[in-house]
Amino acid sequence: MGAYQVKFPDAVAVSIRTRRAILKRMVTIVRNRIKPGIPKGETGNLRKGLITRVGSEGGYGAIKDVAPHAHLVEFGTQAHMT
Repeated sequence: MGAYQVKFPDAVAVSIRTRRAILKRMVTIVRNRIKPGIPKGETGNLRKGLITRVGSEGGYGAIKDVAPHAHLVEFGTQAHMT
């Protein structure tokens, strides 16, 4: 996967509305690139649980999976002895 480099002008010079719009689009692009790599499973809840958030002033963007078992897929579980 290639690296991305984005150069922003002075943040103060860009309106909050514009920053939020740009960041929302960027987070959506990243989410859409991540989504195909998430296992679908029987119900598809892990893939459907992927959500995006953008800060009120466009200062941050986040992608989170809210499926109840997402942490198990991301971090795994300890080894089981049988």
